[in-house]
Amino acid sequence: MINSDLVLNLFCLDKGIIQLSDLDAAEKQFASLSPSEKRAVSRKLKKLSKKYIRSTTNPGPSRQAALRAAGFLEAKPGYRNRKKYERIRLVFVKRYLRHLILCKSDDYRA
Repeated sequence: MINSDLVLNLFCLDKGIIQLSDLDAAEKQFASLSPSEKRAVSRKLKKLSKKYIRSTTNPGPSRQAALRAAGFLEAKPGYRNRKKYERIRLVFVKRYLRHLILCKSDDYRA
């Protein structure tokens, strides 16, 4: 059995983002990046979290709630709120990548 965290980290590196197996460590990795790298990684994380929301929710109130939770709609200003939105986006991206990994592993098994 392959360690799922290892596969997730390899998948993250392939996508050009920080490793997401441990979210606390991911926040530290993000903080250690240069400003230009932070911008690039942040944009990729936002893009992947939006893909997760679109793929898992139906149009309507549930999608609006997910977008609001991730700070894409009616985002509240402030450092604490921004950190909360970043944390939720990391969780969404981690779920999305795990889903992609499972889909690919099912393709290999078939």
